Amino acid sequence: MFYVVDSGSFDVILDDVGKVARRGPGDTFGEVALLYGCPRTASVQAIEPSVVWALDRMTFRYMITRTEGAKMAAITSALRAAKMLKSLTDAQISRVAEVVQVLDYKAGDTIFSKVCAAASCVHVWAHGC
Repeated sequence: MFYVVDSGSFDVILDDVGKVARRGPGDTFGEVALLYGCPRTASVQAIEPSVVWALDRMTFRYMITRTEGAKMAAITSALRAAKMLKSLTDAQISRVAEVVQVLDYKAGDTIFSKVCAAASCVHVWAHGC
């Protein structure tokens, strides 16, 4: 199962380590086992009366697949609109889209600075100005 915390608090506990994290409203747990088909990597224990929303494996995987498909379509669309990428084929755009990292910034965040020693990536704005 995949869990979304609605209310309350949970401790994440690893064998031989102890408590490694605390989860609260809006946090999730249980995705590692569902994504990779492996045994649970941690125990999660409620530390107060709590409510979670639970999704079974099939529903979780459907949501991830559907969300990833929509995300990939949005990334591909943004890349196709980038002038410097116009010469790329559809296959090349798809390969670039597979490795894109989507980063969200708040107003006032510095994305890069003119004093950077070297560029390590290309930024493509999907929206905003």
